[in-house]
Amino acid sequence: LLKAKKTNRTVFVSSSLGLDMEIPGRGTESSPFRTLHFAVDFLRKFSSVKTKRFVVLRQGVHFIGTNGPILLNASDSNITIMSYPGEKAWISGGLPLFGITWTRLRTNAPIYFTNLKKHPEIFKSLKKYGIPGLFTLKSHSRIQRARYPNINVETDQWGYGSPLRDKFGLNSNTVMEWHKPEKGIVPTFVNIDLSDPSNPSGAVKNNSQMKAYNQFAIGYGGVCSTVWEPKEHSYWCSNNSAGGWAEVDSGCAIAGRLQIPVGLTWNMSSDSLKRLKKWRNPLGAIVHAWHSQSWAMHMFEVESYDTLNGKLFFNTTYGSGRGSQGGRNWCRCDQCSYAAGLWSNNGNWCGRRQSQKGHDTRLISGSWAVENVFEELDSPNEYFYNATTGILYWWPNETYVDDVTLVVPLIRTLIEVKGSLKSPVKNIAIQGVGFREAANTYETTWAVPSGGDWALFRGSALHITGAENFQVRNCSFKRLDGTAILFDGYTRNCSVKGSE
Repeated sequence: LLKAKKTNRTVFVSSSLGLDMEIPGRGTESSPFRTLHFAVDFLRKFSSVKTKRFVVLRQGVHFIGTNGPILLNASDSNITIMSYPGEKAWISGGLPLFGITWTRLRTNAPIYFTNLKKHPEIFKSLKKYGIPGLFTLKSHSRIQRARYPNINVETDQWGYGSPLRDKFGLNSNTVMEWHKPEKGIVPTFVNIDLSDPSNPSGAVKNNSQMKAYNQFAIGYGGVCSTVWEPKEHSYWCSNNSAGGWAEVDSGCAIAGRLQIPVGLTWNMSSDSLKRLKKWRNPLGAIVHAWHSQSWAMHMFEVESYDTLNGKLFFNTTYGSGRGSQGGRNWCRCDQCSYAAGLWSNNGNWCGRRQSQKGHDTRLISGSWAVENVFEELDSPNEYFYNATTGILYWWPNETYVDDVTLVVPLIRTLIEVKGSLKSPVKNIAIQGVGFREAANTYETTWAVPSGGDWALFRGSALHITGAENFQVRNCSFKRLDGTAILFDGYTRNCSVKGSE
């Protein structure tokens, strides 16, 4: 840096010692700026093909959550964002809860609470974002949302192949019925023949060993948009797809009635679920449910409830998870009853309830679990936030809670690089920087980008689209509740090295 060419521009950022003022001498190593946002804006004044620009972050955590992502476009080409040599700087999408105090609840359990409404600036941010996750600042450890069954979400496994799935999840036979959505509008279908150069995809290919993959369809709008991202099309939400269970997906699209649940009725006689009747207000709870074939985990936000009769109803509005994390429909008992037997610990679940026509048409799931319920705050290292009252509850591992600073992730994307084929962002480098505390992505709407069984949130902590020669070197990505890096759309000569 000290030997940089005279045409180069270098600015320094210190979150603890800096000051965001555009005055002579500010932004230097001895008189740094305070925020990354200000430094990037300052360097935009020196945009030139010949000018290489550097943002050097001093050691520590640089919180950007309340100001939003760092946005880079074509005019920001030739910028390097790096840690100061020999130091480690972290970019956080979170908000630190500085200055709060804790009071112990009058319970046998060591649960503490704090009223964040007494901190207007903090509460204002949380009113928009809530508290989708919680971490300690110094040790950077995760605190989990109150959940049933209890689980270490980072290490415990409860998928189909896990021998402990009934310990860490609720068995599939504890659900009486997953509620099917009503019939809706049939999607628009577009046929694609890859042997025809004029086909809408723009690609020409006619040598797939399965002929069905050479001619297929995509669907958009209608009921597709009630679950997945409306701006994108879906291979599976169409009238012509191929692969295992394809007839289920195409049948749903043609009928205009998807098989992604909008609620559930649980088995009130199940010993493991009797505690659910004690839930006073599970609004905002998140139901996690495995697809019966383990293809995906689907997440649903509880919008309303009837705990006296064992019913939860899911939020289906755009922007909520609404089960879009998987790319395909669920199967019914009359379509693939064997799938229920894969998960049940009490014989095959299908066939125990018949419709008037003599068929069991219920949807099949795998194991499931629920998080973000106050009554399930029952073990160390859990929290619950009441967004209405502004009260945050915490059962800590630590003894001295006032000595621990907590961080709330606010944003899902920390750096957004957005160019295009005609105007790409060029020659950007991120070197030696850490990324931490990005908000979870499962509480928003996902898209189906391919013929895979999965869906995708089109975003990440470091999201790059329309870029050339974008380099990530020796960076760290830790406890980001979503994708770390996504190279999206047009990207050429981009690479990630020495990073984890």
